[in-house]
Formats: sequence, C-alpha cells, structure tokens
Amino acid sequence: MEGQDKTFVGDVHEAVMLAKLLPNPSGEPMKFVDISMPVQDKAGRFIGVLATHLSWQWPAEIGRTMFEPLKNSLPGLEFLVVSKDGTVLLGPKHLIGKPSEAGIAHNSQIRWSVNKWQDGKTYVVGSAESKGLDGYPGLGWTVLTRQPAEVAFAEANGLRAEILLWGGMLSIAFAVLGWFVAGVIIGPPNRIAEAATLLSEGADVDIPLVKGSIEVEKLSMVIFDTWLKA
Repeated sequence: MEGQDKTFVGDVHEAVMLAKLLPNPSGEPMKFVDISMPVQDKAGRFIGVLATHLSWQWPAEIGRTMFEPLKNSLPGLEFLVVSKDGTVLLGPKHLIGKPSEAGIAHNSQIRWSVNKWQDGKTYVVGSAESKGLDGYPGLGWTVLTRQPAEVAFAEANGLRAEILLWGGMLSIAFAVLGWFVAGVIIGPPNRIAEAATLLSEGADVDIPLVKGSIEVEKLSMVIFDTWLKA
C-alpha cells in the first residue's frame, strides 16, 4: 500500500507471521525493515509494487563490528540505537524494545548530558543523529553512547585529587619558607631594637653591629654612636 505512490522505507518492526516461515536459530524475536516501490511499464503506467523485507540481523551485525572494538578500549561503554519514536533498537538486551531514558535522544541542540537511568546509575550520555543519503532522508535514528559517570570522570577526578595534593604540599612548603625568610629579614632589626630598649633603661649592654642591608647597618651604627656618646 505504501509503495503504490512512491518509494517507502519503513522502520524496524517485528513480523510474527513471517518469522514463523523462516529459520531462527537464536530464538530471539525476528525483526525486519520494509522497503517497497512502485513498478511502471515503458509507458509509465503503474503495474505493481516491488516489496522486500530486510532482515534486522545485518544492522545488528554491523553494530557489533563497529562498537565492540570501542567497548574494549573504553571500559563500561555501551551503544544504543534509538528509533524515531524513542524505542531502543540496538543495545543491551534488557533495553531493546523499551523507551530510551536519555533526554537528549531527539534534541539536536544537546549532544551530551549526565543523567540517572532507571537502573539507579548515573551515566554520561552522548548522541549523534543519523543522516540520510542523497535524496533519502533516513529513518531518523539516533545513536547513543553511555558510560558510567564514575568511570568517565575517573581520570578527571584523579587529576583533581593530584592537583589538590600538590597544591596543599606546595602551600605548606611556601609557608615554612616564608616563615624562615621573614625570620632572617626581621632578625637584625629585632636585635637592634632590643639593645636600644635596654640602653634606654640604663642597662649595660653591648650594641650589636649588625651586617646586612644598608638601612640595617646605618641603624646599628647610629645606635652604637649614641651609646658611645652616652
């Protein structure tokens, strides 16, 4: 019926009656993609419809061929192919045939998100919409990738912990160094001030001739001259 007017490509679906006529070693529900188109004679008159079923096994096999190498290199990574109405066509067996839980599946403006799924786990989810070819618009499928958030962010969290550790250690080191340098800088003026205080109280003290910066040496000499005159 669909192919009487133009070429028609239907979305993937189960075919209970046809599945009974075909061998099915896996025992899983058989799925097909329908294609039909009008047939015309040389004069352009409609004479019938050419229709065919494409077995869903071929995209499933292609998906496994493409996705398995990536899953081996990225732990916990899973791929889902979602139909236009949001149903999972390919992916983990317990999700196939169920509605997608990712809120980005049909929003072209959002390519990734972090959200919690029904299994209680939080995933980092990315999406890419399928494109047609030439004049064929495509079936509107979306490919989703998801990875547990703790796995996806493990390297970043490790880097953050390392930065915090080194930052804390450097802060302590600079604090100790600053305390030591401050002691070196203010030590001579403190000794001069203590001697001047004792001198003003009439105590018999030795005025230290401190070596260091010009200002400190001048201060030391002034106090020493004052002590001599006294």
